[in-house]
Amino acid sequence: MKTQDMLTLGLILAHSGKPMPFKDMASGTGLSLGEVHASVGRLIRSGLVHSEFRQALPLATREFLAHGLRYVFPPNFGGRVRGMVTAAGAKPLADHFVAGDQEWVWPWEDGSETGLALEPFYGSAPEACAADPALYEWMALFDALRAGRARECRFARREVESRLGLEAEL
Repeated sequence: MKTQDMLTLGLILAHSGKPMPFKDMASGTGLSLGEVHASVGRLIRSGLVHSEFRQALPLATREFLAHGLRYVFPPNFGGRVRGMVTAAGAKPLADHFVAGDQEWVWPWEDGSETGLALEPFYGSAPEACAADPALYEWMALFDALRAGRARECRFARREVESRLGLEAEL
């Protein structure tokens, strides 16, 4: 898997119900058409996405996000920067946590927040998420799962399970 696969998976999850055309996925992620096609292929081979319907497989997705994400894509932190807030500081988790000095942001020159840098999965993530609130929520959940403390991870897991239509088991 590659980091752009998480952006593609986020878009698939954000727009579940019917498969998006590859050209719409490319414009929605900032990836090229070829990168999106290859990314979807890797997600299918990994067992996270159904090959015919191009929709996330709920059980496999939950398992990977809850237990594998932080090991496959460990977080890269940096110093204080301007950017776009992520993880527990962004929706849907922001209502459950108090914003503080340790809020994480994706470095992005058009961002309006300041905080500690957390490198996004892929460079085009801030722009893509600024244009698509549903994608932004999924990417923030991914960040909470890979970089969050125990309480943030617990809330993120529950939210992922709810969005996937699964009962909480973790």
